[in-house]
Amino acid sequence: MEFGFDENRDLILVDVLGTPDECRFTFEGIPVSKEAARIFYRKTPWFTEIEEAKTKDRQNWKALVRTQPPLLPGRLETLFAQLYKGFCNEITGREWFLVGPLKGILSELKTELGL
Repeated sequence: MEFGFDENRDLILVDVLGTPDECRFTFEGIPVSKEAARIFYRKTPWFTEIEEAKTKDRQNWKALVRTQPPLLPGRLETLFAQLYKGFCNEITGREWFLVGPLKGILSELKTELGL
Protein backbone atom coordinates (compact mmCIF):
# COMPACT_ATOMS: atom_id res chain seq x y z
CA MET A 1 0.00 0.00 0.00
CA GLU A 2 1.05 3.56 -0.56
CA PHE A 3 0.35 6.22 2.02
CA GLY A 4 0.58 9.98 2.12
CA PHE A 5 -0.43 12.90 4.29
CA ASP A 6 -3.43 15.17 3.91
CA GLU A 7 -3.37 18.94 4.48
CA ASN A 8 -3.47 18.35 8.28
CA ARG A 9 -0.57 15.87 8.08
CA ASP A 10 -2.92 12.99 8.90
CA LEU A 11 -1.90 9.68 7.35
CA ILE A 12 -4.11 8.68 4.40
CA LEU A 13 -4.24 5.77 1.96
CA VAL A 14 -3.10 6.88 -1.50
CA ASP A 15 -2.93 3.66 -3.51
CA VAL A 16 -3.74 0.05 -2.80
CA LEU A 17 -2.22 -3.30 -3.48
CA GLY A 18 -3.66 -4.92 -6.57
CA THR A 19 -3.57 -2.11 -9.10
CA PRO A 20 -1.46 -2.81 -12.18
CA ASP A 21 0.62 0.35 -11.83
CA GLU A 22 1.28 -0.09 -8.13
CA CYS A 23 2.25 -3.75 -8.33
CA ARG A 24 4.02 -3.69 -11.71
CA PHE A 25 2.70 -7.09 -12.75
CA THR A 26 4.18 -8.90 -15.73
CA PHE A 27 2.84 -11.81 -17.73
CA GLU A 28 5.10 -13.84 -19.98
CA GLY A 29 7.63 -11.01 -19.91
CA ILE A 30 5.12 -8.31 -20.85
CA PRO A 31 4.40 -5.53 -18.35
CA VAL A 32 0.77 -5.30 -17.26
CA SER A 33 1.09 -1.65 -16.26
CA LYS A 34 2.02 1.77 -17.55
CA GLU A 35 5.52 0.34 -18.09
CA ALA A 36 4.25 -0.91 -21.46
CA ALA A 37 3.66 2.70 -22.54
CA ARG A 38 7.12 3.64 -21.30
CA ILE A 39 8.60 1.01 -23.62
CA PHE A 40 6.99 2.81 -26.56
CA TYR A 41 8.08 6.27 -25.42
CA ARG A 42 11.69 5.23 -24.82
CA LYS A 43 12.00 4.74 -28.59
CA THR A 44 10.93 8.32 -29.43
CA PRO A 45 12.92 11.52 -30.06
CA TRP A 46 10.99 13.07 -27.14
CA PHE A 47 12.58 10.59 -24.73
CA THR A 48 16.02 11.27 -26.22
CA GLU A 49 15.49 14.99 -25.61
CA ILE A 50 14.52 14.29 -21.98
CA GLU A 51 17.64 12.21 -21.39
CA GLU A 52 19.86 14.91 -22.93
CA ALA A 53 18.19 17.58 -20.78
CA LYS A 54 18.84 15.53 -17.65
CA THR A 55 22.56 15.42 -18.44
CA LYS A 56 22.59 19.22 -18.56
CA ASP A 57 20.50 19.94 -15.47
CA ARG A 58 19.25 17.14 -13.20
CA GLN A 59 17.17 19.58 -11.14
CA ASN A 60 15.43 21.62 -13.84
CA TRP A 61 15.55 19.33 -16.86
CA LYS A 62 11.84 19.80 -17.65
CA ALA A 63 12.46 23.45 -18.56
CA LEU A 64 14.91 22.29 -21.23
CA VAL A 65 12.51 19.94 -23.01
CA ARG A 66 10.84 21.76 -25.90
CA THR A 67 8.82 18.99 -27.53
CA GLN A 68 5.70 17.22 -26.36
CA PRO A 69 5.40 13.45 -26.10
CA PRO A 70 4.03 12.00 -29.32
CA LEU A 71 0.49 10.68 -29.35
CA LEU A 72 0.22 6.94 -29.12
CA PRO A 73 -0.48 5.31 -32.47
CA GLY A 74 -4.16 4.35 -32.66
CA ARG A 75 -3.72 0.62 -32.18
CA LEU A 76 -1.38 1.05 -29.20
CA GLU A 77 -3.78 3.48 -27.54
CA THR A 78 -6.57 0.93 -27.93
CA LEU A 79 -4.41 -1.90 -26.60
CA PHE A 80 -3.35 0.09 -23.53
CA ALA A 81 -7.00 0.78 -22.70
CA GLN A 82 -7.84 -2.87 -23.24
CA LEU A 83 -4.90 -3.88 -21.05
CA TYR A 84 -6.39 -2.22 -17.98
CA LYS A 85 -9.91 -3.41 -18.75
CA GLY A 86 -8.75 -6.96 -19.38
CA PHE A 87 -6.73 -6.91 -16.16
CA CYS A 88 -9.80 -5.81 -14.22
CA ASN A 89 -11.88 -8.61 -15.75
CA GLU A 90 -9.15 -11.15 -15.06
CA ILE A 91 -8.39 -10.24 -11.47
CA THR A 92 -12.04 -9.98 -10.43
CA GLY A 93 -13.22 -13.02 -12.37
CA ARG A 94 -16.10 -10.92 -13.69
CA GLU A 95 -16.70 -9.36 -17.11
CA TRP A 96 -16.85 -5.64 -16.37
CA PHE A 97 -15.60 -4.64 -19.81
CA LEU A 98 -16.19 -6.12 -23.25
CA VAL A 99 -12.62 -6.90 -24.24
CA GLY A 100 -10.88 -10.08 -25.24
CA PRO A 101 -8.88 -12.23 -22.84
CA LEU A 102 -5.92 -10.52 -21.17
CA LYS A 103 -3.50 -13.07 -22.62
CA GLY A 104 -4.55 -12.13 -26.17
CA ILE A 105 -4.31 -8.40 -25.47
CA LEU A 106 -0.81 -8.86 -24.09
CA SER A 107 0.24 -10.99 -27.04
CA GLU A 108 -0.83 -8.30 -29.47
CA LEU A 109 0.77 -5.59 -27.34
CA LYS A 110 4.02 -7.56 -27.35
CA THR A 111 3.95 -7.63 -31.15
CA GLU A 112 3.12 -3.92 -31.47
CA LEU A 113 5.95 -2.98 -29.09
CA GLY A 114 8.42 -5.26 -30.86
CA LEU A 115 9.20 -7.29 -27.74
